[in-house]
Amino acid sequence: ELTIKGPIRMDDICTHQNLHTLRITFYGRSKPHIEKRAVDWDLSEKSPILCDLSLRYLIVDSPLCQRLLEHPHLKKLELAEADIKGNALRGFWEACRRLESLRLRRVKFNGLPMSIHQGAVLERIRNLVLEQWKTEWNSMFIAFHCPMLETLELNTLYFRVRISIHQPIQKDRWDVIRGLGYTFHLEPDSDDWDSKWATLIDAIGHCFGSITHFMHDKGKFGPRSTKALSFHFNTLVSLDTLGSNPDISSMIRAVLCSCPKLEYLQSGNIFARDIVQDEPWVCQSLQELAVSLRVGEMEQDLQPLIFERLSSLVRLKILSMYKPWDDNCDEGVLNFRLDCGLGQLVTLKELAFVAFPYSKPGTMVQRLEMEDVEWMMNNWKNLKGVDGVLNCMDSELDQDLYKMFRSHDICMHRNLKQVQDLVPYF
Repeated sequence: ELTIKGPIRMDDICTHQNLHTLRITFYGRSKPHIEKRAVDWDLSEKSPILCDLSLRYLIVDSPLCQRLLEHPHLKKLELAEADIKGNALRGFWEACRRLESLRLRRVKFNGLPMSIHQGAVLERIRNLVLEQWKTEWNSMFIAFHCPMLETLELNTLYFRVRISIHQPIQKDRWDVIRGLGYTFHLEPDSDDWDSKWATLIDAIGHCFGSITHFMHDKGKFGPRSTKALSFHFNTLVSLDTLGSNPDISSMIRAVLCSCPKLEYLQSGNIFARDIVQDEPWVCQSLQELAVSLRVGEMEQDLQPLIFERLSSLVRLKILSMYKPWDDNCDEGVLNFRLDCGLGQLVTLKELAFVAFPYSKPGTMVQRLEMEDVEWMMNNWKNLKGVDGVLNCMDSELDQDLYKMFRSHDICMHRNLKQVQDLVPYF
């Protein structure tokens, strides 16, 4: 793999006979400096196995870009922040015929001649990602020509969704989704978000197939949107409703009890009374759980039952409970103490990161002791990082607990790159 950020010299690329992945990035939209010789070499001869290409902020109709797109073994292409027009359109379309995976990030197509793509079939493309700040997707025409498409990912300001395609996409069906996208863009302050999300999810399922990944950053999930999403519970792999209202406990419980393929869940508060209900959790593949486990003052005796539920998540790598506090919620949190049931989590052999809540005046948070931390280090051998307040009642002890973790090479505070590598959910 080779990444170039700045001027391109021919020797940067031609000296790598085994080059598999090439990423070229320029900052801003100024015309990049490209060594003259760089447009004259035979890339298929100099880098014969190149198959993965990423071009960012590059002028697509430049001779260099055209040479790159002509590589006969190209299978995966990402274009970001580009305007494709003129002669570049034909080169881009011809490249698409050889691709298996295509990702377009804020790419515009201007003046696309119908003669170039009319009747064409991109039968090799299996994975398509379209990303726009607004939900306009002017690159949507590509989807109509991919009869073998398996996954489609749509990314906007307000949501990200990955879909497992059941049948070829028809233009009239795409127009339904595009129309909903305009609605989201034109009415960003609408109070009826529950209805909006339900309509979007229903339309995606009807038009395309099964949702496998869903994330939204705007508005509230409610009964209607939860019901719409429930038709995709059997295929759902990751769900992020962080942008929703914090008190969606019943939805979180429904997800944990109904999504056998779930690997990632990030959401709001889930209360003890919902966690301990009789219906079992079926998400045995869960690798990251990021929710606020809330326990009321009169529910302290439920903590062992909560730990029992968590102990079933044997593939869990990340357990995060330090979500932003809800000012309207006075309930405390699950206390990770041995005398509360912590010992039941001995089954979490793959756990690598734990984030405890930060303190808030007047609430019950963590009150860990030395014995609790010692137990974690002895039983969670893969633990790499810890964050949050460990003991809110004794600041000196809190610091001592942190020192104990550090003495065993367990880092304090979340290392985002490290954690994201553990569970690459999107």
